[in-house]
Amino acid sequence: RAVTTAEVIDDKTVLFNLRAPDPHFAATYSRFNTRIVPPEVFHLDGDYTQRTVGSGAFRLNEYDSQITWDGTANPDYFKVGADGSPLPYVDGHHVIVLRSDIRRAGFTTGQIDSRLNEERGDHSATLVLGRSCRSCQIIEYFRPSSTSRILGFKHLPTEDFPNPYFADRNARLAIAKAIDYQAIGDSIFRDRWIIAPVDMPWSLIWDSPPTVKQMGLDLADDENPFVYDPKRAKELWALAGKKPGERIELVYYHYGLNDTTYTVAIGVSIAAALDINVRIVEVRDVVSLYAQTGFVVGREFVQNHEFLIMHSRALGIHNAVVPLENRAEDAGNYFAFNNPRMDELAAEWALGPSIEREKELAQEYYAETLKDLLYLPSIVEATYDVQSGRVRNSYQQLRGGRAFHNGGQLAEIIWLDD
Repeated sequence: RAVTTAEVIDDKTVLFNLRAPDPHFAATYSRFNTRIVPPEVFHLDGDYTQRTVGSGAFRLNEYDSQITWDGTANPDYFKVGADGSPLPYVDGHHVIVLRSDIRRAGFTTGQIDSRLNEERGDHSATLVLGRSCRSCQIIEYFRPSSTSRILGFKHLPTEDFPNPYFADRNARLAIAKAIDYQAIGDSIFRDRWIIAPVDMPWSLIWDSPPTVKQMGLDLADDENPFVYDPKRAKELWALAGKKPGERIELVYYHYGLNDTTYTVAIGVSIAAALDINVRIVEVRDVVSLYAQTGFVVGREFVQNHEFLIMHSRALGIHNAVVPLENRAEDAGNYFAFNNPRMDELAAEWALGPSIEREKELAQEYYAETLKDLLYLPSIVEATYDVQSGRVRNSYQQLRGGRAFHNGGQLAEIIWLDD
């Protein structure tokens, strides 16, 4: 939508003319899923699935999504590393789909060199791997914002569900105060977790990862969505015209074991605090979940569900992406925000403010999302990436999805020995 025309200048240069100034244009167009492919290939088969072309660091030779895929280094790749050598450093990229126990064996026997999200959230299993693979390098880190298990409320009327169950903010706040984040985090992830805003790095608002209570900024305990208080939750539930014993559904998709465990824990906490019945519903096809959020079928189907739903969304390529998508008229506004002040803040944010101003925008923007309370963040558990002793340099994608192969917003990871 931002591009009016595109002109080929020479073999490696394209000139884009934009509808308006956009300081984030280069970052947006380097996203991992913004591939440069010739239209001639599409016309051969009617799609891009039959033959592989592109501008990436690797060329795909073999692909089976359930078993393996294999690529070789692109000799014409246009980037060089910090040492002046052409990227990628490795000659090939071979991905194997394995169970976790076989993965660990692969590291210890030297047959596997790189694994992202190894034993996510399981500190003890990662320690076992570290002891068995002495040459492995393991990084523990916490993603800076909440991008999965985002709890969305049905607050907007739709054709299928014209009476939104959570139209009253008191009902939404009651659900929030019925979730014992601290207990859930400690029981499932022990001490290896933080809580962070939805799609906004916590460092824009706080100097260190916030406590659960700090997530509510300066709100009094009775109004702080993150202060667990079953008594107050019941009062708010009654103010919203709800009663004990009501039955609601929480819909989610099983991306992994942690998603199911966390969703069940959320449901149990809400049911116990409000004395209601919460039915956990797993959709078997992720497209069904996306349809219920309006992600794949258009704005008229946004919030095409009845009660609560767990969303997942990729990090934006820059911090203004989500505020822009949450504007009232934007196609990406799946949570159905309709807040003029949020729209104003997003418009300024899109112009590339200084980091000092960006922090001010983030703080006010986050405060506005608390006022509306249309979604709730999730706990962010520790993530572990593992590299074998053979892999000293790698090229990793850090935002918008992460992969060992070429992507957008890349960082060169250089391993240093003691």
